[in-house]
Amino acid sequence: MPVNQRTHSGSNSRSNSPPKTTTHTKPGTGGGARPPPPPPPPAPAPRPARNISRTVEPPDVKDAGPAGYLLLSLAIFNGYPFKDHWGFFIHTSAASKKGIFLHAAGDVRHGFTFEIKRNLDFTKTSHEPTLIKLQWVEGKYFSTDMWNRGEYVVETPGSPKCGFETIAKGVAPPGKTLNAVDDLAPSATNPPQRITQENCQTWVVKASAKLCEKEVLSRDVVNYLQQIKQ
Repeated sequence: MPVNQRTHSGSNSRSNSPPKTTTHTKPGTGGGARPPPPPPPPAPAPRPARNISRTVEPPDVKDAGPAGYLLLSLAIFNGYPFKDHWGFFIHTSAASKKGIFLHAAGDVRHGFTFEIKRNLDFTKTSHEPTLIKLQWVEGKYFSTDMWNRGEYVVETPGSPKCGFETIAKGVAPPGKTLNAVDDLAPSATNPPQRITQENCQTWVVKASAKLCEKEVLSRDVVNYLQQIKQ
């Protein structure tokens, strides 16, 4: 007697297709792709130099100077929440932001060092300072050597290569004027003393006074710097 044979495949003879899955969608979402996240906010603009007095007018400096003269500016870097950092800047030309930067580098806790940055281009630095024109300075106080063949270099301490730099270096940068926590504490034999803090701004003001004494800068420049010093 013939026997009917059935063919079995796998453990389930009803279907060879995979089980169906059900996707649950929250009401109101529509089940579509999520919208892209909003773009990040734009980076904040760099802080301008703060506390520049609005009541004190800077020296009246023409856009173009006499032949052979170089433009000297005050470079101010925002130091918030501390005081701003100052330095002298000698422009390669009136409209250029490339030149020689002279300043007292350091801080009130460790002291300062006279430093020169030659052929510094502020358009290529991460923080561009505020530049305030101070005066056109006669060319006899400068030299070709100070430009270092156009190559950027940092000299710490700075090595003067012209009369202007020599006079500026003659003003000693401030030493340490902030005591550390491990310094000697006041006692009966060591009474507390009032310390007048000096910083890079102090050096710029004193250097300008010396340059004025040597008839390089005008008295107007010195008076202006003294009045806006923080």
